[in-house]
Amino acid sequence: MTQPFWTISDKAEPTSLSPKRTVTMKIKRPGTQQTKIILSVALKTMSNGHLTHDTARAMEHKLGYHEIDFDSVMKIIEETTDHVAHTIPRLAIPR
Repeated sequence: MTQPFWTISDKAEPTSLSPKRTVTMKIKRPGTQQTKIILSVALKTMSNGHLTHDTARAMEHKLGYHEIDFDSVMKIIEETTDHVAHTIPRLAIPR
């Protein structure tokens, strides 16, 4: 079976008090009926910028639903955590 490959992006929607953030994963699975999967989850982070357990669990659930193998799921979550941890300062709201 062909391994999936993915891209990760994040989005912040400004609000009066705090931005609503989501992380979106675009996953391509060549050679399957699920050639393109787009998943979004609420993006919640800890003080160090890494994903909260709830966000990681939501990602794991959605990826598992689409029958992505466990090793790929863990790699996607790890790469997403790294991406978000390096992106969060850029998303900070100016005061």
